[in-house]
Amino acid sequence: MTEIIWTSRLAPIRAQRKRLAACVAGLLCLAPAAHASNLIVTSCTDAGAGDTGNLRNTIAAANEGDSVDATGLTACPNSKITLSLGQITVARNNLTVSGPPPAGPSLNSAPLTIDGAGNSNHGMFRHSGAGTLNLYNLRLANGTVYDATLLAAGGCVYSAGSVNARGLTVYNCTATTKTGKAYGGGIYTKGQLTASYSTISHNTATAGSHGAQGGGFFSKGAVAISYSAVTDNIQTTTTSYPGCCGGGYSPASTTIQSSTISGNSAHRTGGLGVNSTSATLTIESSTISGNIATIGTIGGVSSYSGSTKVYYSTIAFNTAALRNVGAGPSYGGGLAVRNGTFSMANTIVANNSFGTYLTQSDLTVTGTATLQTFHNNLVRASPATLPPDTIRNQCPLLGPLRDNGGLTQTHALLGHSPAIDKGAFTTGPNEDQRGKPADTTPYPFPRKSGTAPDIGAFELQRGDKVFDSDFEGCP
Repeated sequence: MTEIIWTSRLAPIRAQRKRLAACVAGLLCLAPAAHASNLIVTSCTDAGAGDTGNLRNTIAAANEGDSVDATGLTACPNSKITLSLGQITVARNNLTVSGPPPAGPSLNSAPLTIDGAGNSNHGMFRHSGAGTLNLYNLRLANGTVYDATLLAAGGCVYSAGSVNARGLTVYNCTATTKTGKAYGGGIYTKGQLTASYSTISHNTATAGSHGAQGGGFFSKGAVAISYSAVTDNIQTTTTSYPGCCGGGYSPASTTIQSSTISGNSAHRTGGLGVNSTSATLTIESSTISGNIATIGTIGGVSSYSGSTKVYYSTIAFNTAALRNVGAGPSYGGGLAVRNGTFSMANTIVANNSFGTYLTQSDLTVTGTATLQTFHNNLVRASPATLPPDTIRNQCPLLGPLRDNGGLTQTHALLGHSPAIDKGAFTTGPNEDQRGKPADTTPYPFPRKSGTAPDIGAFELQRGDKVFDSDFEGCP
């Protein structure tokens, strides 16, 4: 009874406080709200303060949340803006920079190139804000960042916050140091990295005594890559310190969807590395192919995550130089899972190799890693104990990595592949890796074309012409 009386006495006071808060809120609402502006870039030059319409000065004049609109720059000489004055600093927390939209639905087709000309030691875009730098429909090329003793990071893009890339190409950028660290030859973020319909290609991170991480990208925060290609990036060191990851590296949760990671090289882990027990690595409808670890033990993907999940994907033709390191276990040329729970379904892991004599080894599950869900996979060679429904010791009959339709390159299944119609009905995408969200029924690349889905990133469509003589051999 006492408690009810005490509460009832507070009720008028609380009502007064609510009325006062409403009045204050009403007064604040009288102030004009700040609206983001769309600032138009009108010049293809990179002159000083007098050229108010160029990209550099338009970004400098932008306020928080503004959009810098270069979509009208369709007639620049050589379709290019050359950054003759060095890097562009983005001081706002949140800013969007957009180029002209591509003419067709293909990667590497941005009509406007921002060229670092390789003559700047400070990269191209340096985002000092804590928010997100959005980069849409641009081609960034030839950016260079160098720091002799500390950190060289983000040859094309450096962000103290996050980067959201859509229709972005990051090409031929470098991060180099002598005795410091080099992180992210193409892109470096302290926050998150999101990339869709984008290409990160031919970038390099090079370091000396402290190593380099991420030839293509390095992200301290979560990574989400979809409908994109991470290709032909390089991580290297000038000493015996190994460093990691030609394609990309993150210590945070990483998702790769409907994308291809291929042709990357590193001293250790050629393709992709995710190194945190608190992270989750998810690979879905993607191809990991032709990546090389030049002195290390993992050619394709290294996961030290708390959870690793791989679905409807193809991990093939990756190569590692060494069989093992010291007294440690022999890691796989294709995929190595070294911690946490591991789930894999409808996935091909085959034709990967490692060791002096290129010993066949596709998948290793070592350390504290344990299988959680594992079904309907083709694993050609593995020392791991795998469930009985795994197709083992069979050549998957994969075609070469090439354009088989869609945005990214894939390995086609040839007519007599043991992976055809051997997948399972699980929740997942309606199409194989080649499909796009905008596709409508009837889907151009349906996930199930026969009696059951195929294993791997590629679904052989009924009516496809296949030639079994044109396939990548099985070592």
